[in-house]
Amino acid sequence: MITIPRGLVNTADPMEAAEFQKFICPPKENPGTPDRLVPDVTFFRKLMVGVDLNLPVRLANGKDKVQMQVIADDGPNKREEFPSTMIRVKQGQIVHTVTSGGQDGHTIHHHGIEPTPVNDGVGHTSFEIGSYTYQWQASQAGTYFYHCHKNTVLHVELGMYGLLIVDPPQGEGYVAGFNPANGNIIHYDVEALWAVDEIDPLWHELSQQCLYDHCGSDPNDSGTFTQGWYL
Repeated sequence: MITIPRGLVNTADPMEAAEFQKFICPPKENPGTPDRLVPDVTFFRKLMVGVDLNLPVRLANGKDKVQMQVIADDGPNKREEFPSTMIRVKQGQIVHTVTSGGQDGHTIHHHGIEPTPVNDGVGHTSFEIGSYTYQWQASQAGTYFYHCHKNTVLHVELGMYGLLIVDPPQGEGYVAGFNPANGNIIHYDVEALWAVDEIDPLWHELSQQCLYDHCGSDPNDSGTFTQGWYL
């Protein structure tokens, strides 16, 4: 089985080191994926797509829907839905998540997967860019989620997240658990996936950049961000 090392990217080449430094303003050309392998499965995602979420009741302002911003499925079976379309893989697979859109610089962070730093999708420790091929390995079965990691709190509230399921090698219908007699794999018959969320309409009226100084001189400088909105 091919294993992707979790070490730091080789920065012996000065050009490579410069290419993958932090970007607070997205580069004009999309960087290539280092140490790229042939994937077992590929997902295509379009960042920041608006969809209307119908509400069960009419709000005091008369609205019966709220616009969400999602990470849309941009593959052959295109889907724009909230929560964002689930990513489901098997343990051990090499996975590519190919992103497009997100003109203002967005990311996908596969939460809990722990890939190499440049593939982690945490904007302030890698880069923020709309188009990139994230390479990662589903090393441990479990239930996770993926989300945009630029202005994380706001963008998750807007709807830019989705379920990420890593099945054991046996596939769907099995879960990793304490079962020594059967290789610590448990079979199940019924599955229900439920994303519990709440919506604050105020957050959906905020400009995407209102809390973020987009082209600050240094992303590590605390003065780059307006911090007063947290509490």
